[in-house]
Parts: sequence; structure tokens; C-alpha cells
Amino acid sequence: MIKLGKVINVSEDMLRYAILNGLKPDIATYVTQRNPQSLEELLAAARVAELTLPPARDTSLHAKVDRFMDSWEKLSTAQVQEPTRSRPQSPNSNLHSV
Repeated sequence: MIKLGKVINVSEDMLRYAILNGLKPDIATYVTQRNPQSLEELLAAARVAELTLPPARDTSLHAKVDRFMDSWEKLSTAQVQEPTRSRPQSPNSNLHSV
């Protein structure tokens, strides 16, 4: 981004703004709080934030896993029932013992 900024001859303030807007929200918040006055300060703050902030939690993935686990639990705890059918009587049951 810095090289591109030099190629198109953008001011350092504009380049800092563009880089800040391209950062992940958590990292951008940390960098903004540090109030960098130069590109070097911005990059240093972004590196510190990247190394020290915990990774963001992907809530959509966790929701999918939770739904999967719920359906799995329903399947594994469902009562198994065999269809009831009458068995034919064996031919020996009609004979009386002598």
C-alpha cells in the first residue's frame, strides 16, 4: 500500500487514512487509540495489535456447530422403535401334547 501511495503521489495523511480503513476493526481501533503521526508509527501500532489482540470469534461458524450438535444429540437420543407386527403362529402350537 505504501509503494502504491508513492506511485500515485498521495499525501502521507491520505495514505495513513487508507491503510487505517483497510485494517481489521479490532486492529484499527487499537491503532486509532495510539494516534500515529507517521506511517512508521501506524505500522508499529498495527503490528503490536496483531500480535497482542485475541483473534476475533467467528460467530457464524460457532452457530452452525451448535445447530449441528443439537441435531446430532436429537438423533443419538431418539428412541428406537421397531414396527409392531403380529408374528404368525407356529404350526406346532395347534397340536396338543399327548
